[in-house]
Amino acid sequence: MTQHVATEKATMVELLRWDGVFTPAILEDWRDLLRRIPDAPVFLHPEWLGYAAAAGLERPTRLLRISLRGRALALLPLVPRGPGAWMAATPFCMDTAVRLVDPVTAPQAWQGIGTAMRRWPSLGLLSPGMINRAETLAELHAMADAGALPLCDHALDPSYLVPLAGEWPLFLAGLRPSMREKLRRGDQYLARHPDHARVTAAMTPREIAVTLEALFCLYRQRWGGQVGGSPLCPPRNAAFYRTVLPWAVAHDYGALLALSLDGRTLAVGSMLHIPEQPVAYYHFTVRDDTAERLPDALSSPGLVLTGHVIQWAIARGARALCMGRGAADYKRQLGADGRPLWQPVLARSPLAGALLPPLGEGLHILARLPVHLRHHLRRVSRRAA
Repeated sequence: MTQHVATEKATMVELLRWDGVFTPAILEDWRDLLRRIPDAPVFLHPEWLGYAAAAGLERPTRLLRISLRGRALALLPLVPRGPGAWMAATPFCMDTAVRLVDPVTAPQAWQGIGTAMRRWPSLGLLSPGMINRAETLAELHAMADAGALPLCDHALDPSYLVPLAGEWPLFLAGLRPSMREKLRRGDQYLARHPDHARVTAAMTPREIAVTLEALFCLYRQRWGGQVGGSPLCPPRNAAFYRTVLPWAVAHDYGALLALSLDGRTLAVGSMLHIPEQPVAYYHFTVRDDTAERLPDALSSPGLVLTGHVIQWAIARGARALCMGRGAADYKRQLGADGRPLWQPVLARSPLAGALLPPLGEGLHILARLPVHLRHHLRRVSRRAA
């Protein structure tokens, strides 16, 4: 493993070549940092990135390590995003990135990242990934200002968090009457027709595999027609999820629920949550939008399933359910609040900040041209047929 090393005020900065395979030394650093990061979501666990790299979903090629007297202060796995441009890995991380920073020594860690930017020309642009806390963004700005590094913090669509009451009846009581009635009617129908309709949790490896295939099938059915397909269409994405979700369920870090009616799957949802942490994540969800003649109480199968996801999160002690970005109206009806998100990008110099982003965007467009051409050719051939 070749590396570049720099030191500044007793802080060591290392830029390591890395392929996402966890050596004992990297794993020891990683787990030590995890223990020092309160509320670290499952996305920061080494298994999450390890499975993503093995499947080819997102494979880092560099690891930025900041340490003090031999103990890691920060680890930032980097994937290339164009000439001289790098970004923290974000394999299906919802509103964050794989970025491990000890909160107690965060200013020193950010200074180390600034040192790396100034020291090595190969780091022309660097994004530490999505940031969902204003204080973290402020720390990054302070480092950039002190080191005279250009910084752009692009505002993204917010991520929506549903505040959770301590009990399901209390949560329902806080909703608008129309939403409360829809959720209650769905629950009542399931209670009265247990042999006809049910919500089940996949627990065994076989149950998880079968339910995941239903999730993939419904995703492709609903969104496979868009350019590039759905997020779960590419084989490597599906391969990642087939390995990481069973791992999460086996370690009580997640669950997979399905709503069915007379044996037909109407909706599937996957959730992630580490016990005793405040935020649970509604990771993937999809409903069968081709189902017809549904009972009135199940006319919104995705909403009925979401109610059970919320009950699952409440039972585990979560205080909020992250539902990600998009579909704002539906999430607000469940009481969700928008949490601001930023995508900061550090530049090595004003010249790098001006030239590298348009160059990277141009290369990205060229790389996507075959995808768009295939999509439109398929549409033309279908119309001709």
